[in-house]
Amino acid sequence: MDYKSLEKIFYTDDTIYQEEYNNRFNSYCTYKCGISIKPIMKEGHYKDSYELFIVNLTTIVNLVDHIYNNSKAIKEMCEQMPSLLFKTYFNKLLINELIATNEIESVRTTKKELIEVLENITEDNEKLTKYKRFTGLLKNYKYLISDDYTYLDFQDVKDFRHLYDDLVSKEIEQENKLDGQLFRKNPVFILSGNKVSHHGISNEAEIIQSLKELTTFMNDHSILKIYRIMLGHFLFEYIHPFYDGNGRVGRMYTSLFITKELDPFSAVTFAYSINLNKKKYYNALENVSKVKNKADATLYIKDLLEILITGQESLLEDLNENFAKYSKIKENIGTMNSYSEAEKQILLQLVQIKVFTSSVLMPNRKVLLDILGIQEYIFKKNIINLEKDGIVKKIKSRPIIYDVDDTFIERLLNN
Repeated sequence: MDYKSLEKIFYTDDTIYQEEYNNRFNSYCTYKCGISIKPIMKEGHYKDSYELFIVNLTTIVNLVDHIYNNSKAIKEMCEQMPSLLFKTYFNKLLINELIATNEIESVRTTKKELIEVLENITEDNEKLTKYKRFTGLLKNYKYLISDDYTYLDFQDVKDFRHLYDDLVSKEIEQENKLDGQLFRKNPVFILSGNKVSHHGISNEAEIIQSLKELTTFMNDHSILKIYRIMLGHFLFEYIHPFYDGNGRVGRMYTSLFITKELDPFSAVTFAYSINLNKKKYYNALENVSKVKNKADATLYIKDLLEILITGQESLLEDLNENFAKYSKIKENIGTMNSYSEAEKQILLQLVQIKVFTSSVLMPNRKVLLDILGIQEYIFKKNIINLEKDGIVKKIKSRPIIYDVDDTFIERLLNN
């Protein structure tokens, strides 16, 4: 039997509506979250509040199992990647996510612009000023794979403000700047067409109290961690602590927790998958806040887990395809007896990046030398034949970047 929303049950047969709510809320397999929300109406919040709950359906348990198995497979593949490939492939996912996000917000972005930010992300220079919209987001996503990853643990509400400052504060228009000590002072609402689809918590005092409840909830080990992560995302968006930038901060907040629980690739693909499934995502958020649903978050959890799985499986498909391509190319390069072993190693490093990412993410010569562990004069000596035969070509001079010819790759794949 399909699990229907309480709202649908009310409009289908209102005589069983209250009984169905009671059965769900008081079921042995229900997680009661200890946090109440006031449903959202056109004129504001509903007068009554309801405690959020999740019915732990078999369908949802299976989705959770699927997610952890996917994450295990992703981590196993990542362990096969050399460090340069791992970081470059992660950058590819970052760029895809940010382009999709900006398209939703009608901001035109090119891969070239984003790569320039990535290359200079640790530098606070004028070169990045024109890209201030992207700098914060890319910098914070880079934290997800850093060796000294010690970012915010969200045990204090000030951490939410710190994340906002790092991510979006520099791009917020003057009329949407924060006016409270940490958050916004005044009410805010969101329009979907001519319809009010969301009201944030009314004032700063209530925002702070709600964020304190959220931090407590995220440490409640009686509730499955992946449920807490997804419901924590809903609660952050429900609270809406800022005038602008809540969506990006909320996605990063959730990505930080997904990284700790699963892996960084799942975290980034979740954000990307939200953008590809935005109608399903926004409907899931809105449905929890409807009066007739009485804070039943079961279907919301189901939808968000499905969105996460969609992103993971798209990633796994891409990884499997790329590993298969690279394996065949590597085997064929091994039979190219006209080239020295040093020349083949240079070629393999370049091919690997090209196959898994694209020409725009090829490493510069300095990075390549560090990975190969050779001196520059040896590199120059061994790349001459590859360039002469048209297999490798220089595509940029400052810094020097090489690319592998597309027809050469196609020839090896079809050999």
